[in-house]
Amino acid sequence: MIDTQMWRQWIREKMVSNSQRSVPFDVGSEAYLMGRDELDWNLIPGNFDIDDLPKQVMVYMYGTDNNAILGYILASEELDVMYLAGVIVDGNLCWSQIGDESE
Repeated sequence: MIDTQMWRQWIREKMVSNSQRSVPFDVGSEAYLMGRDELDWNLIPGNFDIDDLPKQVMVYMYGTDNNAILGYILASEELDVMYLAGVIVDGNLCWSQIGDESE
């Protein structure tokens, strides 16, 4: 199982570096179990293959008070695999990581 506190710290660092804005140390977070067909594909990189995901994934969302900067992580239900991570600034995907590949 992956340490979700480490995920929170890691994605917060990505939110700061990719937005060039101030992000509170303790970003808000929520976790959802979602079907892959429920994901917002406008906020996922175009080179990500939906077939790489199981039918259900854990979605961790991290955000600021006004949600101008959001971070997300898609993981397996068991939390042993991270499939995708991204940072959304003002509604636009500005950074993503698929496995070990960063954009």
